[in-house]
This record gives sequence, structure tokens and C-alpha cells, in this order.
Amino acid sequence: MKCISNDLEVPASAEIVLEGYIEQGETAPEGPYGDHTGYYNEVDSFPVFTVTHITQREDAIYHSTYTGRPPDEPAVLGVALNEVFVPILQKQFPELSIFTCRRKAVLIVWR
Repeated sequence: MKCISNDLEVPASAEIVLEGYIEQGETAPEGPYGDHTGYYNEVDSFPVFTVTHITQREDAIYHSTYTGRPPDEPAVLGVALNEVFVPILQKQFPELSIFTCRRKAVLIVWR
């Protein structure tokens, strides 16, 4: 499917398409943002993306997670993923007796 403002093609199955441009050398301060560790990143300069068009499919889905100080969404998912990853890790590393992703830390115990 052809974009509106340029000659690029995007997948027809795309949920949301942002069209725009980046001027070489143009930057702006960005941040601070809370990250998954519960701390804030410093303000830093990043390239500016100027949006010229936004299109979306009907009933588009925007995927996102809430990230900030634990317990946040990734921390809760980490606890749930223990059920999936521990058996896989123990098959690869039989000497691994405990591996757990808690909300604020990771604990690894080798036999």
C-alpha cells in the first residue's frame, strides 16, 4: 500500500503508519523517562522526527506497556514468565536450581 506523502510502500496489514522525515543535524532534548528498572534516564539530545501524516486501519490496535517504578506491567509479566522460562533454562543448564524474576531483582542459584 502506497504512503500518502512519499513514494514508500507499507504493509496493508499495518495498524498505524506514521509518515514524516528527519532533518540531518536537527536534534531536540528528550526525557527524562522512567525506565523498566524504576529509575529515570537523563535528558539527552535525539534526532527530531517530524510527522507529516498519520493513517490507521479501521479499529487499529495500539500496542503499549506501562513502564515505570516496579511493580509495573513488565515486572508483573516477569514474575509470570518464570513459569515458562525456568523449565527451559533448566533443560539447557541442569546445574541451575533456582532462577526467578522478582519485581525488583533477579535471583540465580547454581548447584
